Amino acid sequence: MANGRVQAMPGDADVWLIGERRATDGRKYYASNLPADILLKALAAVIKARWICEQAYQKLKEERGIDDF
Repeated sequence: MANGRVQAMPGDADVWLIGERRATDGRKYYASNLPADILLKALAAVIKARWICEQAYQKLKEERGIDDF
């Protein structure tokens, strides 16, 4: 908490909780401060792009030992 307020994400924008139901591994949840009028297809693309980045980072940590950085 800072100044008596809970700080969840930067900026003054609203924060949205997005839920995804997957057939194989249950549910996933994401927080977003993107505008409420964003197209669902664009929102999904942003979520998937982040997942790809996280997977690449995990692979680098495991294979190249960059987990200390």
